[in-house]
Amino acid sequence: MDGRTSEVREKRQDNNKLTIQLNDKEGSMLLLQKEMKTLNQKMKRAEDENKRLKDENQMLLKMMGQLSSQDSRLS
Repeated sequence: MDGRTSEVREKRQDNNKLTIQLNDKEGSMLLLQKEMKTLNQKMKRAEDENKRLKDENQMLLKMMGQLSSQDSRLS
């Protein structure tokens, strides 16, 4: 029976080690998921700002073109 008890003890120790490793991996995965969510939010804000700046640039170019054509007519 000692051999069987020893084997059970070893299996329990292995199981505990594996449980700890699994918990560590799950913790790491949760941190990575949180970081991914943060990075996706930052990317969305950057994309929104990029679109806004492009629209603003288009409007400024249009206004500069109108001013340039007015200058041409006044000269």
